[in-house]
Amino acid sequence: MLGRDKATEIIRQYGSNDLYEVIQTEGLAIVRLDFGGARFREFYVDGVIFLPLDTESEAEERSSMAHALGHHLLHIGNQVWMRGLGSMWSWKQERQAEEFAAWFLIPETEQASLEGLSTPEICDAYNVDVRIAEVRAGEWRRSATQKGAV
Repeated sequence: MLGRDKATEIIRQYGSNDLYEVIQTEGLAIVRLDFGGARFREFYVDGVIFLPLDTESEAEERSSMAHALGHHLLHIGNQVWMRGLGSMWSWKQERQAEEFAAWFLIPETEQASLEGLSTPEICDAYNVDVRIAEVRAGEWRRSATQKGAV
């Protein structure tokens, strides 16, 4: 759980999970671009988080920025090389960044609060998009099942 561990470390280091504060302190820039119809939610290159001109919601934007922050913290120095690598490596890095975003935006300290919440309720409670809520809901369900609670 590389993403989860890194999220916990960063929250401890900064004393909070304030996304904008961490991005600013890390010295990252946020640039909005016309992605020309490409289906990117975000991309991260050399200290810059690129977001589309229009996002569907604040939740999508926060989730995408946290995902890009995960790439910055977990995959330093290899973003340029991803284009030439096989899909398995790219998928692994995407999964790690998504896991980071989920545990950063909904930290371990919130685990008990997830109990019984549906994915849409998690979205509303934490202002995240469905992909982040599903990562955390899935983790809560796995944990509860292992403990025999579900």
